Amino acid sequence: HTAILALLHITPFKGDYKALANWLNPAISVRRADFVSDSLPRQVVYKAGTRGDVVTDAAGAFTVDSLDTGSYVVEINDNTANAVKRECDISAEQAEVDLEKAILQPYATLVGWVDPLLINGDAYVQIVGLDRLVQVDSSGSYTLNDLPYGTVQVRVITADSIAVPVVSQSVTSLPGRTTVVPPSGWKFSRRVFLNTTASGAGINGSPVTDFPLLVRLDTTNFDFDGAASDGRDCRFTKSNGAPMAFEIERWDARAGRAEVWVLVDTVYANDSTHHFLINWGNDTVAGTSNGSGVFDSSAGYLGVWHLSGNGDDATAWKNSAVACTPADAEGMIGLGKKFNGEDSIKIATLLGRPQNVTLSAWASLDTVFPGSTGAEVVSIGDGCLLRMDDIESNFGAVGAFHLVGESSFYHAYSGQYLKKTGWHHLAMVFDNTNHTQSLYIDGAISCLHNSTDSINYSGVGVNTFIGAHGNGKINYRFRGLIDEVRISRAVMTADRVKLEYMNQKADDALVVFRE
Repeated sequence: HTAILALLHITPFKGDYKALANWLNPAISVRRADFVSDSLPRQVVYKAGTRGDVVTDAAGAFTVDSLDTGSYVVEINDNTANAVKRECDISAEQAEVDLEKAILQPYATLVGWVDPLLINGDAYVQIVGLDRLVQVDSSGSYTLNDLPYGTVQVRVITADSIAVPVVSQSVTSLPGRTTVVPPSGWKFSRRVFLNTTASGAGINGSPVTDFPLLVRLDTTNFDFDGAASDGRDCRFTKSNGAPMAFEIERWDARAGRAEVWVLVDTVYANDSTHHFLINWGNDTVAGTSNGSGVFDSSAGYLGVWHLSGNGDDATAWKNSAVACTPADAEGMIGLGKKFNGEDSIKIATLLGRPQNVTLSAWASLDTVFPGSTGAEVVSIGDGCLLRMDDIESNFGAVGAFHLVGESSFYHAYSGQYLKKTGWHHLAMVFDNTNHTQSLYIDGAISCLHNSTDSINYSGVGVNTFIGAHGNGKINYRFRGLIDEVRISRAVMTADRVKLEYMNQKADDALVVFRE
């Protein structure tokens, strides 16, 4: 039995009457629905039926005759920038099939990745039902251009005669846009770019390595309905498909928001092209959120407290709070803690008494507690500390450390008072190797001091405190909000401090979701 496809009308997607001629006479390709293009001699991919290639007439219509019964894909392509496809079934009872009117739309693009470890020799990617074949590059990446939009199946084949072709789940592309093909088993993927150019985070120095990147998700950049309600199917991969460590700090599908920390091995300066993938939509997997994989102790982290729970430490050291009295409150990143001047968070250790140490936190100071002379953000036993609005000698925001063999302290102070001015990112870097003490406020250097003295942890407190003095003094009690406290034995560079601020502030300047 044969049938005729007839009267498929093509309407230009855009353009005026003079440009209309450029849209007429597009090429028509008719392929069986199971057709795959194949340049590998070993595989015969098309046996049954006849495929016909024609062009439309001046009215935008075409006819293909002598087709066997079965399912077909019809592609209409102007071979310049626009295409469309239609599917149809031809039965023995039909003598003629009329296809609905089709409108040419801009080409769609698919990009994806195949694990090179699964490939023996050259690999190729096909689109089932369309005449498309591209080779996978050495990193496992591939790009399929000039596609009609719609839902297709992607098929991977190799020159290895033993290898079994892999057909992905259906992938839906949009006209004029690039769609990421999810890894096998996942339904959705999206690319996440890092912009360190002047229009983004503005980082011009050396690359920043092993960077815990904050990714904020909301309904404008993520489909929560397509993911598990607790985000357990969320995965992050490099552009070449390699997995990335991540930690979910908060996942609130009902409110349509989440905060996730992702370990990026290299953030390049003055660049906006590097990206990674977020993948979701797999009902069969368990969660793999892992804070210690992101905040690796080998990178210098001694403690990272997101303050969204009971003062738990995200690092492998597990320097979690032994006492945590502040109430939960909306923080800078997920939940934080609200201090009333009597509250504190106690960590029962001096964290190894580090000499090189970086203290950092987000803080919003309401007011200095009555009778106080400053507001303690974090203090390692009063051996070294980070404080806001210290009125002694007009210090303001200050980092201080206890001098060896003395009862006095050395202060690296800013003179800036920050109460009632909202959230601020504070970082104090004690570099004992180079004898510098650097205080940063909101990603910018506020003061740089040079003292050859080392930090003295003797004769002071024996615990680390957040929101209270490390040696029990009540005149440095904190009243306000504190979030994302970190202590590291690594000396944080100026670019790294700025990158943290630019990424974590409310209007993140680093992360860009792009098709």
